[in-house]
Order: sequence, then structure tokens, then C-alpha cells
Amino acid sequence: MGVDAITLRQLALVGPALPVPYCLRMSADNLQNSKASTHPNALAVTEEAARLGLSIETQEFPEGTRTAQDAADAVGCEVGQIVKSMIFDAGGTLVLALTSGVNQVDPHRLAELAGATECGRANPDQVRAVTGFAIGGVPPFGHRHPIPTWIDPHLLTFDQVWAAAGTPRHVFAVAPRELANLTGALARDFTTNPDVGVGPHPKPWPTNSQYDADLLKNGDRRNVVDGYRYWTLEAIIRDLDTRRHPFHVAIENWQHDFNIGTVVRTANAFLAKEIHIVGKRRWNRRGAMVTDRYQHLRHHGDVDSFKRWAIEAGLPLIGIDNLPGSTPLETSRLPRSCVLVFGQEGPGLSDTMRPVLDQCHSIAQFGSTRSINAGVAAGIAMHSWIQAHTEPNH
Repeated sequence: MGVDAITLRQLALVGPALPVPYCLRMSADNLQNSKASTHPNALAVTEEAARLGLSIETQEFPEGTRTAQDAADAVGCEVGQIVKSMIFDAGGTLVLALTSGVNQVDPHRLAELAGATECGRANPDQVRAVTGFAIGGVPPFGHRHPIPTWIDPHLLTFDQVWAAAGTPRHVFAVAPRELANLTGALARDFTTNPDVGVGPHPKPWPTNSQYDADLLKNGDRRNVVDGYRYWTLEAIIRDLDTRRHPFHVAIENWQHDFNIGTVVRTANAFLAKEIHIVGKRRWNRRGAMVTDRYQHLRHHGDVDSFKRWAIEAGLPLIGIDNLPGSTPLETSRLPRSCVLVFGQEGPGLSDTMRPVLDQCHSIAQFGSTRSINAGVAAGIAMHSWIQAHTEPNH
């Protein structure tokens, strides 16, 4: 199987797992220098990755990432990009199936790969004994004992995937092919037929340049419209570029607002020409659901540089906020070529952004609160532009 597998009989001789994984004992210096809020298991996984030649950055989500959907919601990616590290008992030998979040393991297929007659999920005690981690936080490497490993080919269709980092609250990003090389995992189809996306393309395969050979072979589980099934990311972007609308979307990013991901996803749905992040370069991708991969993003460090760019591009800045003097969006016609500018949840448009706007429009509301969610406001404004400048069947 490529590694010295450990059997259930051998596990019985090992004894209970240590609270911190035995094979990942952290040095005293690393523990001393770590932040108090960082879990030892996450630090241990990071150190083990470095020992194997991989640099990772773990992220903690207090709400938990125990399920694939939880993890996808937390990091803002497709469920298919989540790596489920699943331990199975294959005829008395424990094996690891690195499975895409959208797929389910077919025990019969996995048993065949493992050379066993039967296969079933390992129980929590077995998982902790062989890996040193509890179910829900098992990383794909750094276990107490070597485990024969297979990887779901669907994971290899992404540029980046996310895996558990030792606890149900910690995850890290990694290139899937790098993960396969690091773990020695073999890419084999051991899953049931999922309901998400489409399976392998029937032969003969199309030979047009826009098609991705891996997707044709393994299936396409991405969240894309049917017309883009099996296309490469680059081909999809090129095609979108021929149809993008002439409005831009700008978002102020001073407080790592979680609504930014939602605005980006909506900008993709309405095919904005570009998305501009004003302020901090790193933004909260939660809610974008990897739609930023299909968009053109531009960063501006401050409002002044953003305004200079808009002047050079000949684009008016149209603020959306319920500010004194704003005109109702419902009775206004947005310019065809423009930049729709959105502030942060709570404070709205910043004091430095307001003076540089060419127009500012408010959204009518009738309830008890003084404002609506920033992500919702962005969607309303973009749809207002769509109503003004596109055909209903576009």
C-alpha cells in the first residue's frame, strides 16, 4: 500500500492517544512563543507541515468547521474545496480517504483499493489512536502512525483546497497536488456518484481548447452555469470578459467586514467589469464562494489613490448610502459607465470617501432600523443598474 499500515491489533498494543498528538510534540520554545488563543494541535500541524517542506497558515473559526458545509461557510469557498480526512477500517487495516466535501465515500470501492473484502468507518477511539486527533479535526498528515492514503480526484480540479488543522475550529489552505505529493496519496475514484455538478464527460471528449482534461476525466463539481461545465478557469474568464457590463463595484475595507464576500459574489452574478477593494489589501472572502476567481480585482490603498484612478478612467463615483442630501435610488437613473461605491456595515461610507463622490443615492426603507445590511444594499443597487441598462432576457 506504499506505507507500513497499522492494524487494529497493533493499535491495541499502542494504548490511548496522548492529549497532544504523540508524533507532533511541540518544542517548548514554540509553545512559549505561541499566542494563548492558538490551540496546541494547530501549532503542531503547522510545525509538522514545515518539517515536511510545506508552509501553511492556520485559521481559527470559533463557530467551528466540523462539517464540510461549516468549513465552506467559514472560509468562503465551495463545499467541494473542503478536504474531509476520513478514516476507514478496511478488513482490519485503517486507511485514510481524503474526500471532497461534496462527495461521499463508497465503502465497496475503497475496500477494493485497500485489498479488503469489507470496509466501514473507523470509530472515534480508533481514529484518535491512529491519528492522535479527534474526528472533525483530523488533518491529512502528521498522524501518530502511517496510514495508507487515497485522494479524491475531484479535489485535484481546484487550485486550492482547505483541510482541518488538528481541531474542528482550525483549517489551512493548500494546493491539492502539493497535498497529494506530501501525503503520498494516490488519486483514485472511491466516491459514490454525487448530486452536485456533473460526472466525467462521456467519450469521445471534446477537443476544443477551452476544455480542462482533468475535469473531463473526473467530472466538474464547481458552482458554474451549465454552459461552462468542463471549461478551464482561464477560458471562463476570457468568455466573461467579452460580456462584462461597464459598471464597476468598489468596497471600502477598513474593518475586515464579512459582507465584502457577499458583495463580490453579487458583482459576479451581475457581471461587473471590475471589483475594487479600497483600504486593507486582505479582505474577508467568506461569502464570496470563490466567485472572486472569475472577477478582476483591483486594490487601492486609500481613497485618494482610488479617486485618481477613477478620474483617469473617466468614471463617476456613485455612492450608495442613506446620507443627508442623498437622492432616492428608486427615482434615479444610474450612469451606464460608473463605479458603485459601498461602505462598511455599520459606519457606511467613510468620512474620507463621502467628499470625493460624484453622486450619492439612498435606498428607501420602511421598518424600525436606520439602515439595511451592506451586502443587501449592494445587491439592490447593482440590480437597479441592471434594470436600467440591460434587456430582461439578457
